[in-house]
Amino acid sequence: MESRLRLPLAAVFFFVVAMLVLVATPQVGSGASGITYTFDGAPASPKPFNPVDWDVSVSSRDQSTFLQPQSMNALHGGDCGAPPATHVVNTYEGTVFQCKDHLMTSILAAGYGVIYLTPNQLVDFSQGEAVIKWDVSTFRTSARDFLDFWITPFEENLQLPMDEWLPDGQGEPKDAIHIRMDGQPGATIMRGAVIRNFQVQELNSNWWTYYENVLTPDQKLRTTFE
Repeated sequence: MESRLRLPLAAVFFFVVAMLVLVATPQVGSGASGITYTFDGAPASPKPFNPVDWDVSVSSRDQSTFLQPQSMNALHGGDCGAPPATHVVNTYEGTVFQCKDHLMTSILAAGYGVIYLTPNQLVDFSQGEAVIKWDVSTFRTSARDFLDFWITPFEENLQLPMDEWLPDGQGEPKDAIHIRMDGQPGATIMRGAVIRNFQVQELNSNWWTYYENVLTPDQKLRTTFE
């Protein structure tokens, strides 16, 4: 299972996401503009997430899953009751859902499956610093639970961007900033890369310090990343 957030820049997330903030900061003293997605809402049952201002792309590679994904038990009960309660996900519409003021993704794919979420917003770096910030659960159940952000120029935006060496998707965009979570639960690290004209340059990182050294994985707490 993989899921991701794309912000065509003008970002693919997994996890329990409670808030996403996009802020462009033009020049000192000129103020800032931004947009916030809060995912507010407490439906009586898991509510499929497919608003008009987001693109939700769900892909499962095996031919047998083209019309219907493999059935799985997703966290939150049929009444949106808290984990360890679960409910069955057996439709593509149900793989991204809202419960208790947050957003969740769940997909099972024996071959290769991904979920991409793309808001219809640009991040403006033309006048200076820009900020992408999100509140998310740090709890992971496997190495396939991870955050993955692709920030690409709008005219180079891909629906299913992916590392070139991976077996699915469209490969890397021509130009991008790529931030992704890596490692096993309990040994989680963050990697970064800049892609220029299809050439990938890995960024230096503090890979020997796991985020569990400073954060306690929690299904209920939403930790801010920026």
